Formats: sequence, C-alpha cells, structure tokens
Amino acid sequence: MSSTDRPDARIDVAAGLRFHAVVPAAGRGERFGAAKQFVPVAGRPLLAWTVRRLREAGAASITLVLPADDLGDARRRLAADPEVICVAGGETRQASVALGVAASPAASADLVAV
Repeated sequence: MSSTDRPDARIDVAAGLRFHAVVPAAGRGERFGAAKQFVPVAGRPLLAWTVRRLREAGAASITLVLPADDLGDARRRLAADPEVICVAGGETRQASVALGVAASPAASADLVAV
C-alpha cells in the first residue's frame, strides 16, 4: 500500500469531533542541559508554540504535564488561556501521562490526543 492509498489519518475537526490534548512535558532536560519546554524558539517558549499549534488544530482544552517546580511559572506565562490546565508530572512518563489524562476534561471528549 503506498502513501497515496492510505486514508487520511488526520482528525477532521470540522466533522464535529471534540478533542482534548495532553502534553507530557515533565522531563528535566538532563541530556539537553535545560528544561526544553521553556527554551525560547523565535522569541517564544517552546511550550507556547505547542499550545498555539494545538489551539489552531481545534483542541477544546490542553493539559500540560510539567515538573512540579515549574507549575507556577507555566501558569503565569499561560494565564491568558483559561483552557490550558497545568498539572505536576509523575516519576515516569507513563505516570505523567496518566496524571494528565486524569486532569483533563476527557469525559467530554470524542478523543484525547497525547
């Protein structure tokens, strides 16, 4: 099957699907040398670009899973967007994703994108 034979896997937001996004970003950036989520890219934190693109894709809400120490800073930076939920991550990526899904309004979603 070629790539042209496959059905389009993108979500058709216009079809009325309501989706929520969970962004696991609780890593410490040990290999990178800094917390990547706040590194500036073209004058904005990387996480701000992520939120912007998810909004443009039609996300009904966005749950950011962050290091506990960064929650206050993230909430201040994203205060203008009331649909962004910030929660502390767990000890592992799996635990962080579970915490993010639990904190999101997933019950009102057709889909939760991680």
